[in-house]
Amino acid sequence: MDYELLADGRTSAFEPLTYPALRHLLALEPTVRFPAEGDRRRIQPLAVGASEQAAPVGLALGCLPLGDGDAPELLSFYLRPERQTPLAADGLMALFEDAVRDAGFRSLGFVYTSGTREAEALEELLARRGWSPPETRMVTLRFTLEQIKSTPWFERYRRRTGFGFVPWIEIGEAEVAALRASHEESGWIAEDLVPWGFDQQRLDAASSIAIRLGGEVVGWVLNHRIDERTIRFTCSFLRRDLSRRARIVPAYSESIARAEAAGYERGLFTVPKHHTEMVAFVERWCAPWFGFVGETRGVAKALS
Repeated sequence: MDYELLADGRTSAFEPLTYPALRHLLALEPTVRFPAEGDRRRIQPLAVGASEQAAPVGLALGCLPLGDGDAPELLSFYLRPERQTPLAADGLMALFEDAVRDAGFRSLGFVYTSGTREAEALEELLARRGWSPPETRMVTLRFTLEQIKSTPWFERYRRRTGFGFVPWIEIGEAEVAALRASHEESGWIAEDLVPWGFDQQRLDAASSIAIRLGGEVVGWVLNHRIDERTIRFTCSFLRRDLSRRARIVPAYSESIARAEAAGYERGLFTVPKHHTEMVAFVERWCAPWFGFVGETRGVAKALS
């Protein structure tokens, strides 16, 4: 097997070996990491490929920071199943680590999703190569919209809340500015759930909604399109004094119904571990009905 630090002009054949959301990085030009999620940090992509008889079989794709205070990251690591051996995995990872070290950095981070055989093999590789023990960051759920409609809470409580639901695209700049000013004054929104923290231009217009009560915006469910059949439920929030007793559930039901009407069939949902009430909700009332439940885990390595 041959390993190489990829250069411009040799990357398109490797696109099937990483996630669609990361394929823009294979241009290997300075860019932003995850524009759909509002992550505007500038990075320099870095890619290492593995080939057999000139056919791509593996890819380690990551980035070097272009701003102060950030560290390099490995963003995806993949070997075709028929080529997944410890020797091949070590060779691909070793060259990526060397490339980061040669660029002048002394640490490297990686966040991945557990719950698959591939993830188990990846964790064995990380342990062999001296990465830190995994630390759970998020609960990750994948499902069909039919599965989520089978949960006990779907379409319940709709008449009890008094909420109104409108497309987020109908919330104008002035109202968003007022929300922002109110939050800056009292800090009533969780910092990782502020709606202006996400790329407004790439929100899914069909299923992203604002929650109104008495004419006031008190919450939201903001989603992004992954592909023509898959929607990611990116950010949801309801003002804390209103959020007890699962009162955000009707908003999810509304958003899901709109996503289905728009032609989506599958969904992706992640919950940061520090949002403990939401984690408890998805573990009890979502996970038993969904097709995949895993964890997003973080690891790091010091490069000597």
